Amino acid sequence: MRMNLNNVKGGMEMSNPIIPDHYHKNGIDVIGFAEMQLPKEHLIGFCRINVLKYLTRYDRKNGVEDLYKASEYLNKLIELESNGNELS
Repeated sequence: MRMNLNNVKGGMEMSNPIIPDHYHKNGIDVIGFAEMQLPKEHLIGFCRINVLKYLTRYDRKNGVEDLYKASEYLNKLIELESNGNELS
């Protein structure tokens, strides 16, 4: 589930802070590129470290925005680990 967030910083409206515009250069984002190029084990590690990063810094840096970012990576990790076998 993607969060539909808009951010205003310094009086200038920013793109969605969870999925910023600068990650979508040339029609593909960094995560999409990684999904096409990296083995599943590397993607799992990437997601795990990002969940940890955003959870451990949220109270010192971006607050709730970092919790949403951690949630995005956690959801991706669940998707990778479940292999389509969602819990009922």
